[in-house]
Amino acid sequence: MPLGPTWTDASVPLTIPACLGYFRSLSNPAGALLLGVGRADVALRWKIALLLVYPAGLWIGSQWGPNGLATGLLCTSALLLIPGWIWLVFLHNGWSAFDFARTVLAPAAVAAGAWAVAGLLSTPISSPWWQLAGTTVLVAISYLGLYRARILG
Repeated sequence: MPLGPTWTDASVPLTIPACLGYFRSLSNPAGALLLGVGRADVALRWKIALLLVYPAGLWIGSQWGPNGLATGLLCTSALLLIPGWIWLVFLHNGWSAFDFARTVLAPAAVAAGAWAVAGLLSTPISSPWWQLAGTTVLVAISYLGLYRARILG
């Protein structure tokens, strides 16, 4: 780890919210979509529901310390993905599950592949800085490839 051995215990609680970013990025555009179609009231109701659900997930996860808290947040976000898609996107825009999956799974597959290759390639490298640099370059190349294929762009 580039920050030294004193940060080793923080790696799990910091890795789990990094995975959370994936779920957050999937639900983030829904608010702008609802505003665009004149349904700010639906977005407000959803945010109020989240205000009730997230604290429950965090409270359950907090029973197991920092790792449990991070896991509770991740699980709550993952569990809200499908109801959020149904309530925010499908009912108000008609975007099918196939369209949603096609848009979501291509970048996820590339990211998972880049992560797996980076993990295999960085194992023989002993310097954490070189591991970080190699992983960054590999992920950048993957996403540039996606952009060129017009999956993201």
